[in-house]
Amino acid sequence: MSPESIIEYYQYITRTYPQRFGDYGYPEIITFSVSFQPYVDWPDAERWDLVAHGLSQVAQRLEAAGADFIVIATHTMHLVVEQVQGSVHVPILSPPDVVAGVIVSEGIEAGQIETFLAARGFSQVRNVTGADLHARYFKGMNARRKVNTGYAIATGIV
Repeated sequence: MSPESIIEYYQYITRTYPQRFGDYGYPEIITFSVSFQPYVDWPDAERWDLVAHGLSQVAQRLEAAGADFIVIATHTMHLVVEQVQGSVHVPILSPPDVVAGVIVSEGIEAGQIETFLAARGFSQVRNVTGADLHARYFKGMNARRKVNTGYAIATGIV
């Protein structure tokens, strides 16, 4: 959503594409960077309706520009993905949906995600609860931000 993250994602795609596909047929990418401050202020004020409205407007603009799908690459904004999806006809992907899809498609059973990641070259794998995530990363101006504590995820280092 912010310029910093868009740069990282774009660089990752353009740097790994030739390695993965053996050519330079990069995918066409439409990006939309928002003024991020409202997306900090609105959740802090419990105005998720404004978050959903703002992201719906962005999604409609991306769809009008020709996007085949939309990625909301942030965990917090997944809380309004259903509302945003209702404003467009193209599919919207968010991190929890992608992770859940991998878990289902790979047949990973509860309690086995560490084994799954370790088998794919990750080291220092450990379970991380929503509370762990909040304690570690939500500091300073983000200390009051919500984190979905319903998720139990694993982290790992390649």
